[in-house]
Amino acid sequence: DDQTITAFSLDNTTNELTLTLEDGGTEIVDFSTVLAAAGTDDQNLTLSGNNLSIEDGNFVDLSGYMDNTDDQALSLSGNTLTLENGGTVDLGAYLDNTDDQTIIAFSLDDTTNELTLTLEDGGTETVDFSTVLAAAGTDDQNLTLSGNNLSIEDGNFVDLSGYMDNTDDQALSLSGNTLTLENGGTVDLGAYLDNTDDQTITAFSLDNTTNELTLTLEDGGTEIVDFSTVLAAAGTDDQNLTLSGNNLSIEDGNFVDLSGYMDNTDDQALSLSDNTLTLENGGTVDLGAYLDNTDDQTITAFSLDNTTNELTLTLEDGGTEIVDFSTVLAAAGTDDQNLTLSGNNLSIEDGNFVDLSGYMDNTDDQALSLSGNTLTLENGGTVDLGAYLDNTDDQTITAFSLDNTTNELTLTLEDGGTEIVDFSTVLAAAGTDDQALSLSGNTLTLENGGTVDLGAYLDNTDDQTITAFSLDNTTNELTLTLEDGGTEIVDFSTVLAAAGTDDQNLTLSGNNLSIEDGNFVDLSGYMDNTDDQALSLSGNTLTLENGGTVDLGAYLDNTDDQTITAFSLDNTTNELTLTLENGGTEIVDFSTVLAAAGTDDQALSLSGNTLTLENGGTVDLGAYLDNTDNQTITAFSLDNTTNELTLTLEDGGTETVDFSTVLAAAGTDDQNLTLSGNNLSIEDGNFVDLSGYMDNTDDQALSLSGNTLTLENGGTVDLTTYLDNTDEQDASEVNSDSPVDVDGDGNTEATVEDVIQDIAPITSKAARIFYPPSIAIDASSNGTGRTLNLYSQYVTQYGTPAVASAGAPAAIPTYGPTELYYYITYADPTVFDNMSIDANGQLTYDIIGQPADYNALINVVFVVK
Repeated sequence: DDQTITAFSLDNTTNELTLTLEDGGTEIVDFSTVLAAAGTDDQNLTLSGNNLSIEDGNFVDLSGYMDNTDDQALSLSGNTLTLENGGTVDLGAYLDNTDDQTIIAFSLDDTTNELTLTLEDGGTETVDFSTVLAAAGTDDQNLTLSGNNLSIEDGNFVDLSGYMDNTDDQALSLSGNTLTLENGGTVDLGAYLDNTDDQTITAFSLDNTTNELTLTLEDGGTEIVDFSTVLAAAGTDDQNLTLSGNNLSIEDGNFVDLSGYMDNTDDQALSLSDNTLTLENGGTVDLGAYLDNTDDQTITAFSLDNTTNELTLTLEDGGTEIVDFSTVLAAAGTDDQNLTLSGNNLSIEDGNFVDLSGYMDNTDDQALSLSGNTLTLENGGTVDLGAYLDNTDDQTITAFSLDNTTNELTLTLEDGGTEIVDFSTVLAAAGTDDQALSLSGNTLTLENGGTVDLGAYLDNTDDQTITAFSLDNTTNELTLTLEDGGTEIVDFSTVLAAAGTDDQNLTLSGNNLSIEDGNFVDLSGYMDNTDDQALSLSGNTLTLENGGTVDLGAYLDNTDDQTITAFSLDNTTNELTLTLENGGTEIVDFSTVLAAAGTDDQALSLSGNTLTLENGGTVDLGAYLDNTDNQTITAFSLDNTTNELTLTLEDGGTETVDFSTVLAAAGTDDQNLTLSGNNLSIEDGNFVDLSGYMDNTDDQALSLSGNTLTLENGGTVDLTTYLDNTDEQDASEVNSDSPVDVDGDGNTEATVEDVIQDIAPITSKAARIFYPPSIAIDASSNGTGRTLNLYSQYVTQYGTPAVASAGAPAAIPTYGPTELYYYITYADPTVFDNMSIDANGQLTYDIIGQPADYNALINVVFVVK
């Protein structure tokens, strides 16, 4: 392992600790919960003029450190570092990607309070923070909204009125395939048309007595949803019905003219000629639009969740649609009125009655009968329904929605027209039908009577999947694609168009940066235009002419085999230092986090390999020198009793950091700052020489010629020793040019590794599975030891397709017999027995019975090895 730590820092705003390895990715740990229990050091720093003051203490005059003449900016484009007033440096030569070990897990379990760190080849270590977090407080503030003011308990409020936007009242219109927004913008929906499926809905009705919603597809089975539970709580509506002449009125409401329903003489016959259905005394219906012979899927789920009030409809290969009835049912009362019929009088509980005798029609007593596919009316007329059989339909549902204003449920099939069911009658009164449905075999039974044989609706030949389901954050389009069912796109642009418009502008006047409708910030303290210092390099130390040095040793990388030579916390500066043998030093400043810490003011010093604590105690670090390091972390733990953090390497000894001083009090530190000359001192502690930060004249430019870095007014540095061109980066370091969402989870994959990890589970399984073509198996008589070569059937049909599109090859590509695994996922147990398949796809089986309805199911699956 020859990598270095390229970043190790603490964000004092978010309390997030970030660790980045050169080629091993970045891991972040959130210390917010740990620090929530920190003490209450409430000293504030204030700046008045050039005086920096600490609450309960003194102040320091910073005017000597003002530097307002250099305003050059640094910018980075690719690997090129540019100084505003001249000079660029190509940092590409300093890239070092020879270490490809990554941190594969670095996470905090909020349930167990355990912090887990796992290296790719270095084992796993866990630290339990339970004791640290045991004292964490409980913030029980409540949020309240009064008018447009959002308030937090014991705190301030925020005026949300600026975020209100109610000015978008545009209407949508559809002309042909063009969708138009009232105030501008059109979308051509032609590309989303899919006309290969013309199956119709043969029944879609609501039984107001049983509260059952029934949906039947021409060849796709029947599904029934019982709304009894939803409607059981309907309210106490006691409106009266009255009948005056043919007008039926409801108290406090409107009336309906029933005269059109009077009929006492109807004995007409039905006849069918081609696709035209004719009634004897007039009226025809063209049934041609209902012909559909390409869809063989079934409804696999059609149910109502009585808890969430969501109605779910799933087609075998056509995806799932959900309609939320919450809004419709939210206003439903607790109607418990019962209807009763005595003679011809229809009565409503707690109300009046209506005499229905005028609507009696007793002269038409014809019966309907069905023989085969022929529908016969008792007194004459037959219809052959054979043309309406459909067993190959693979269409999708293109619209399934509930209009909460009109209480109309709309269902549209891809090529099969639209059906609408009006729920107004159901929801107006909400009956109390509590019958239960039960299913035994293929027979569906209603509790108080009535059965339906669903056997004819079984259909298991449609195996399509959802191949894409993603949101494009640029176009605001939600895309859903079915394997064989086309693609549907929903444009959310109109929804988002009404979002608020924060239009504050930034302006700069002199050195004052202002935000519209807000305050300003004086930037004059950041100006500096005349710095002419020279850079010099001695060994690995880079020195600025007027003060300040940087040790570049950490950037040397020559096949790193180093150990951790220092891992310590400086209790004076509150800096946590991590040093690798030849990999440089990273420092994290805990000052903000530890602002409440006590008054331990000891300093650490290092002489040779001896680490010394100011008030006593030394540690010999010599034993930790190691130049052949390929070890793992064997222990990384926090002792919640002693507050000691221990890190042990496989062969490199143990390092311990005592956090007792930091965590002991979290108290009332009131040390004073003093400034003498350029030395800034803290009471009871050490001082820092600030002279290196004084700079008032430097305006020179940097230039790079070959490997020599030159400062305009003098000083050169040879960067040859820092070259490292052995990049062997892994996939996690290679960014995608255009990140996309490859697995439909709503998140884009930014690197090659992200793409591999998300696409591999899909391609390694779903892409290897397919169904062979449909074939017929003779089950007209019983027999044993029969055989069928599944592979030969597959090759025959794929090799000689009946029809191919223009320009397509004559044959479909196929696999060899030993390149496949063969499976039977289901076979009708009343027909097939003793089934086995050899490695070349030869199926052996017995026929033990004949199909009850001239059709039995056997499902075969091929998997590519």
